[in-house]
Amino acid sequence: MQNKSVLINKDNFKTFKNNACSQAGKIKNKISRLASYAMPYPMDIEMEITHRCNLSCRFCFQREESIKANNQPRKVPYGELDVSIIEKVLRETSEVKSDLYMHGGEPLMHQEWNDVAKVFEKYPRRLRLSTNGLLLEKRMESILRISKNLVIVFSLHGFKGSFDTYSRKGMYDQSNRNLKLILSLKKKGVYRGLVTINCVLNEQVIPNLFNFTKYCERIGVDQLIISYPWYISDHTRRKMDMYYESHFSWLNSKSKLENNKPSWYNYSFHLDPSVTNTLCNQIDKIESTKRKLPIRFHPDLKKNEIYGHISGKNRVTRRKQYCMNITKQMFILPNGNVSACKVFNEFYAGNIYKQSLIDIWKGERMNNIRKIMNNSFNDGSWPVGVCSKCNLLSGNQL
Repeated sequence: MQNKSVLINKDNFKTFKNNACSQAGKIKNKISRLASYAMPYPMDIEMEITHRCNLSCRFCFQREESIKANNQPRKVPYGELDVSIIEKVLRETSEVKSDLYMHGGEPLMHQEWNDVAKVFEKYPRRLRLSTNGLLLEKRMESILRISKNLVIVFSLHGFKGSFDTYSRKGMYDQSNRNLKLILSLKKKGVYRGLVTINCVLNEQVIPNLFNFTKYCERIGVDQLIISYPWYISDHTRRKMDMYYESHFSWLNSKSKLENNKPSWYNYSFHLDPSVTNTLCNQIDKIESTKRKLPIRFHPDLKKNEIYGHISGKNRVTRRKQYCMNITKQMFILPNGNVSACKVFNEFYAGNIYKQSLIDIWKGERMNNIRKIMNNSFNDGSWPVGVCSKCNLLSGNQL
């Protein structure tokens, strides 16, 4: 394949990057005038560098891909982004320094992880690394070398009972031990980055959620993110099927054909709505207790929105006219495909193995996707239920 590379120039980028949040209203106005509007360069780039994973979390929407990748021989680079492509992305954004978010699968399972870390040494920038921590001790030397600009987003979905039930039985102690290890190195100044815990709500952790927040505060994490599982009902999936066929069949998504079903069918895990009262009581207890630990809920729901959210109600929690994420973020999959949407890879905009990052970002295909999506959000034709659990959509100010 041709590995085309174009270095992105930094002119005007810092102004956009530094003022993006305060300029949300201005961006909205620009989208209202031009539905295909995007920032000059992606402010944030997410890279799923491998499908392989050493857990099998029940609520993970990539679980099937991970199982498929895990069944491949170790020497077969199935479902892994090549190190040269990771370097290409960093090189092409070396002047503007787009923020990077790296995940999987389990990114520390990438067979060339040490070389991946060397790329980040060569092109330092802010990096968020999502990991379950099981390989953290084994990869510690490379982690420490890049830790100055690193935020480890540590997946820990409650105490031992939650881990055994929803992730993998018998691995909690190793994960928790490695969490404490990185925190001890942080306290000594050896690890120079930050540590965030991401906890996906489940029926084991909900009755103990307040105690879990106290535990996270006690061991010294920098932030706790509590995420609602993303559930898309059968009715909403079928609506999305029809919408995609009528508006985006021209994309001819390879991903959709290979998987035999669209990616929105992967969001089947959901909480029993009967846990709503218990969850609300735990949230009340958390909010009424003085603490130093920053806690964020994804998405940030009001109490009267929780039941409908976990029941799969077909509405965006707060009415949105546009999706800001397609104006400022890029999502790269292990096969090099670039998707306009973080979670639905059917919105294929190009391939980073064959094209430069900026050619994809400013390309006709990406612009057409933005135009159709934003026009559909604005006129109400988009099946909003399929996006109603998206913390990116709920978190933007549009």
